[in-house]
Amino acid sequence: MKLARLFLAAMLVVAVGTATAQAQSIFLFAGPHTIQSDAEEFDVEGELPVRNSGDTQLDIKVRMFVEEKMEGQDIYFCWDQCFPPTIVESGTVRLMPSESTDLFSAHINPNGVSGKAVVRFEFFPVDEPDKIVTTRFIFEIGETATDVDEFGSGIVAPQLTSFPSPAIESVELSFEIPGSFSNAQVTVHNLFGNEIATIPVTAVRGSTLLDVTGYNPGVYFYTLTVDNQRLLSKKFVVKR
Repeated sequence: MKLARLFLAAMLVVAVGTATAQAQSIFLFAGPHTIQSDAEEFDVEGELPVRNSGDTQLDIKVRMFVEEKMEGQDIYFCWDQCFPPTIVESGTVRLMPSESTDLFSAHINPNGVSGKAVVRFEFFPVDEPDKIVTTRFIFEIGETATDVDEFGSGIVAPQLTSFPSPAIESVELSFEIPGSFSNAQVTVHNLFGNEIATIPVTAVRGSTLLDVTGYNPGVYFYTLTVDNQRLLSKKFVVKR
């Protein structure tokens, strides 16, 4: 059984809360987050960092709403722990002021079934359940990737990797793009959604060495965009 762990994140930050000195705010990367995979993958995962940007601790729950899926596909999520598809509301995770966590992830087990699935997640503080932040994941599940190579490039699905992670001085970002394209790039963002690097892509396959000596320690996201469409986003860690 093969585990596919794909990370997609749009770079718009969403907050909920008040403007008072005791503001309670949940920050996350807004969607929709589109994840592409094939029907033979056992578990396709989308990760989403969540941050408490307020000045008081938050006890946060998550609700799941499956808006669209094919019969036979199983959708579930993790928030500290993973829940079966029949459970649609999580337990509580406590975040202290300015604390971030990567405990959330959305999952689909295609079970060999192709087709699109759309799922909405609502994050809310337990003591203020009307203060909701919403995001969506779109899982585009196609036929087995090894059966598809319409352009004869030898690349059947987009690929995006980094090495090493954690990185200290530099990180190598490698990519593969199926088929021809007009423009493409890899962008790097920090945890707050600020773009800190843009790397033009001119070939269907290649890599680039990114100097991270000036980066602060922490998590960074890198995204492959082809013809104005985000294909893949993943993360790497900088350590000092």
